[in-house]
Amino acid sequence: QAQFEPVDPIHCSVIERHPIFSEQPPLMVHEGTLLTTNMMLERLQYGAWELELKSATPATAEFLCVATRHFLKDIITAIVCRRKGFRTKYNKFICGVGTPQLNPWLRNVPRGKTEPFQPLRIDKKIAGYLAPNPRPAREVMEQSGAFEMAASDSNVETLEPISLSDLAVTLKMHPSLVASNFVRTVNWERLYSKIHHP
Repeated sequence: QAQFEPVDPIHCSVIERHPIFSEQPPLMVHEGTLLTTNMMLERLQYGAWELELKSATPATAEFLCVATRHFLKDIITAIVCRRKGFRTKYNKFICGVGTPQLNPWLRNVPRGKTEPFQPLRIDKKIAGYLAPNPRPAREVMEQSGAFEMAASDSNVETLEPISLSDLAVTLKMHPSLVASNFVRTVNWERLYSKIHHP
């Protein structure tokens, strides 16, 4: 834990400025990545220096990074669950996101499946004539159709990428994702301005 000390600006090294049309982005905002622990620690130390505090600890920076990742994970999970559906385990835990719902009437087992072609039987009442095959029962036909449906490939619908409108609908359906009312209000304004004025 390092504390701030007064430094003469003359002895500080001059920061190299990137040219305007350089390939390397000058700020984290342009990179589109999450803050690492070191970057978060730098921002915390700068905020502590502005507020005239002693310093910031690396444990605090690591805690904020983990909290940010969990916050984004909850939002993305809510968006994907709303679009694709999910199952719950013990009525609490979300699992099987994007998998089709199980149909209790379909079983992928060959039980009760009969051969479509059966040998012809000779009718003993009429000498020299063959009797037609008996028509299969309704339960047998339903079981055969259910087996074919269960064994066939399911058509997977391709969805569009997640957009700002998906985020807006999800945040409106689940307002508890953003606990702070102030943060929710400010980000709602930014979100709607991005949607209506891209």
